[in-house]
Amino acid sequence: MTGATICSVTVAAEAFGDLVLAVHAAAEQRGIPPAQRWRYDNVIGLGTPRLRDLPLGNIPAAAGTARPIVALTAIAHHRISVDVVFELDACGAVARFRCATATSEISAAQRSWAEFLAVTTSALLTAGDVGARLHCGCGGADE
Repeated sequence: MTGATICSVTVAAEAFGDLVLAVHAAAEQRGIPPAQRWRYDNVIGLGTPRLRDLPLGNIPAAAGTARPIVALTAIAHHRISVDVVFELDACGAVARFRCATATSEISAAQRSWAEFLAVTTSALLTAGDVGARLHCGCGGADE
């Protein structure tokens, strides 16, 4: 796992469960019409992405997050992988969508997949009357 955050979605601490469910729903693309599914170049998100919950031991000590990390999920689609780091404290809950490639720069496809996941997660939360704040930055080490 790398420290390059592409996007993040923030909700109230009480909505942490909704945040986790929305990330999974966005990744699985449940109920999303084919025309609105993730696509990049000639890759269209018609297949089902693979989700894996990872042990917290996979998080490097230098992750440098503002809140305690409570869960980690890896989401892969067509060999493109994004890590989602879930943070939670009394002030709020955050899902950080990070580049999952440790050996090279973030590819445009990885950025596209991370942004799709974050934007779709935020939209699902908003549609469910859960207040969510979306932030997509430039992929810095700790945004």
